[in-house]
Amino acid sequence: MDIGKELFVNLSILISLLFVYSQISKNNPLNRSSSMKTKVLAGVMAGTLGIILLEFSMPIGEMVVDFRFIPLAIVAYYGGAVPTIITTIILVIGAIFRSRFCDLLCGSCNYRCWYLYWSYFHIKTP
Repeated sequence: MDIGKELFVNLSILISLLFVYSQISKNNPLNRSSSMKTKVLAGVMAGTLGIILLEFSMPIGEMVVDFRFIPLAIVAYYGGAVPTIITTIILVIGAIFRSRFCDLLCGSCNYRCWYLYWSYFHIKTP
Protein backbone atom coordinates (compact mmCIF):
# COMPACT_ATOMS: atom_id res chain seq x y z
CA MET A 1 0.00 0.00 0.00
CA ASP A 2 1.18 3.52 -0.72
CA ILE A 3 2.54 5.49 2.26
CA GLY A 4 -0.07 8.21 1.75
CA LYS A 5 -2.87 5.68 1.97
CA GLU A 6 -1.39 4.08 5.08
CA LEU A 7 -0.98 7.48 6.71
CA PHE A 8 -4.59 8.31 5.85
CA VAL A 9 -5.79 5.00 7.35
CA ASN A 10 -3.84 5.58 10.58
CA LEU A 11 -5.04 9.14 10.96
CA SER A 12 -8.63 8.08 10.23
CA ILE A 13 -8.51 5.37 12.88
CA LEU A 14 -6.93 7.72 15.40
CA ILE A 15 -9.34 10.60 14.84
CA SER A 16 -12.48 8.47 14.69
CA LEU A 17 -11.72 6.49 17.86
CA LEU A 18 -10.71 9.64 19.73
CA PHE A 19 -14.06 11.10 18.68
CA VAL A 20 -15.87 8.00 19.96
CA TYR A 21 -14.01 8.30 23.28
CA SER A 22 -14.91 11.98 23.54
CA GLN A 23 -18.57 11.13 23.02
CA ILE A 24 -18.48 8.34 25.62
CA SER A 25 -16.74 10.48 28.23
CA LYS A 26 -18.59 13.71 27.51
CA ASN A 27 -19.98 13.94 31.05
CA ASN A 28 -16.75 12.82 32.77
CA PRO A 29 -13.76 14.24 30.87
CA LEU A 30 -10.33 12.88 31.74
CA ASN A 31 -8.18 15.09 33.95
CA ARG A 32 -5.80 14.54 36.83
CA SER A 33 -8.58 14.85 39.40
CA SER A 34 -10.90 12.36 37.65
CA SER A 35 -12.25 9.34 39.47
CA MET A 36 -10.35 6.07 39.37
CA LYS A 37 -13.09 4.54 37.20
CA THR A 38 -12.64 7.27 34.57
CA LYS A 39 -8.86 6.85 34.63
CA VAL A 40 -9.05 3.07 34.25
CA LEU A 41 -11.57 3.39 31.41
CA ALA A 42 -9.34 5.92 29.65
CA GLY A 43 -6.30 3.67 30.09
CA VAL A 44 -8.09 0.62 28.69
CA MET A 45 -9.50 2.56 25.75
CA ALA A 46 -6.15 4.18 24.95
CA GLY A 47 -4.40 0.81 25.15
CA THR A 48 -6.98 -0.74 22.83
CA LEU A 49 -6.57 2.15 20.40
CA GLY A 50 -2.80 1.69 20.56
CA ILE A 51 -3.10 -2.00 19.70
CA ILE A 52 -5.39 -1.19 16.78
CA LEU A 53 -2.89 1.39 15.54
CA LEU A 54 -0.10 -1.17 15.99
CA GLU A 55 -1.92 -3.52 13.63
CA PHE A 56 -1.90 -0.80 10.96
CA SER A 57 1.81 0.01 11.17
CA MET A 58 3.50 1.54 8.13
CA PRO A 59 6.72 0.02 6.76
CA ILE A 60 9.06 2.72 5.45
CA GLY A 61 12.17 1.07 4.07
CA GLU A 62 13.57 -1.00 6.91
CA MET A 63 11.70 1.01 9.56
CA VAL A 64 8.19 0.46 10.84
CA VAL A 65 6.22 3.55 11.85
CA ASP A 66 3.04 3.38 13.90
CA PHE A 67 0.98 5.80 15.92
CA ARG A 68 0.52 3.69 19.06
CA PHE A 69 2.30 6.22 21.25
CA ILE A 70 -0.11 9.06 20.45
CA PRO A 71 -2.91 7.67 22.70
CA LEU A 72 -0.27 6.98 25.37
CA ALA A 73 0.92 10.59 25.23
CA ILE A 74 -2.65 11.90 25.39
CA VAL A 75 -3.61 9.92 28.51
CA ALA A 76 -0.25 10.75 30.12
CA TYR A 77 -0.85 14.45 29.59
CA TYR A 78 -4.48 14.57 30.67
CA GLY A 79 -4.83 11.68 33.11
CA GLY A 80 -1.55 11.25 34.92
CA ALA A 81 0.11 8.04 36.06
CA VAL A 82 -2.79 5.59 36.42
CA PRO A 83 -4.11 5.60 32.83
CA THR A 84 -0.54 5.82 31.52
CA ILE A 85 0.50 2.66 33.36
CA ILE A 86 -2.64 0.81 32.25
CA THR A 87 -2.11 1.88 28.64
CA THR A 88 1.55 0.87 28.76
CA ILE A 89 0.73 -2.59 30.14
CA ILE A 90 -1.88 -3.16 27.43
CA LEU A 91 0.53 -1.98 24.71
CA VAL A 92 3.34 -4.22 25.96
CA ILE A 93 1.06 -7.26 26.14
CA GLY A 94 -0.31 -6.49 22.68
CA ALA A 95 3.17 -6.07 21.22
CA ILE A 96 4.36 -9.34 22.76
CA PHE A 97 1.41 -11.29 21.40
CA ARG A 98 1.87 -9.69 18.00
CA SER A 99 5.59 -10.47 17.74
CA ARG A 100 7.36 -13.55 16.54
CA PHE A 101 8.68 -14.06 20.06
CA CYS A 102 5.28 -15.34 21.11
CA ASP A 103 5.25 -17.82 18.23
CA LEU A 104 8.62 -19.16 19.32
CA LEU A 105 7.65 -19.23 22.96
CA CYS A 106 4.37 -21.02 22.32
CA GLY A 107 5.89 -23.40 19.80
CA SER A 108 9.09 -25.35 20.27
CA CYS A 109 10.18 -23.78 23.55
CA ASN A 110 6.90 -24.68 25.21
CA TYR A 111 7.28 -28.28 24.06
CA ARG A 112 10.82 -28.48 25.47
CA CYS A 113 9.75 -26.99 28.80
CA TRP A 114 6.91 -29.51 29.06
CA TYR A 115 9.30 -32.37 28.24
CA LEU A 116 11.78 -31.24 30.89
CA TYR A 117 9.00 -30.91 33.45
CA TRP A 118 7.61 -34.34 32.61
CA SER A 119 10.98 -36.07 32.69
CA TYR A 120 11.97 -34.40 35.97
CA PHE A 121 8.83 -35.14 37.95
CA HIS A 122 7.88 -38.49 36.47
CA ILE A 123 11.16 -40.41 36.65
CA LYS A 124 10.59 -43.78 38.20
CA THR A 125 13.03 -44.51 40.98
CA PRO A 126 14.33 -48.08 41.32
